[in-house]
Amino acid sequence: MPGPTDRPWSPLMLLSEPEAGVWLVNGQHQPYAIIRIIRRGDEVGYRVNAWTPQTGDGEVVGYWRTLEASARQASDWNRARAASRPEVYPAHWVGTMSPSAPPGTFHGHAAV
Repeated sequence: MPGPTDRPWSPLMLLSEPEAGVWLVNGQHQPYAIIRIIRRGDEVGYRVNAWTPQTGDGEVVGYWRTLEASARQASDWNRARAASRPEVYPAHWVGTMSPSAPPGTFHGHAAV
């Protein structure tokens, strides 16, 4: 019987939901993005913002139609941000932000 660690990694594993329709994308020490459900008429989508401790919502990362796509894009955005700021994010963090990823990979993909 497969165990809980046999499941493939999903960006949804990084989320916590402090209130209905709002998800924090959690990093090692604090959230790095916030996802909010948005509605325009009959359409439903999700907005991803950088997370800030003061207000919660920082710069807009983008808009997606599914929660999983939003979480994946938030994760990719954070990885790219970490890679561009080596003075803030040690190089070994960039390639190992998923606890199940082998060294030198990021969520099963080669680190950039």
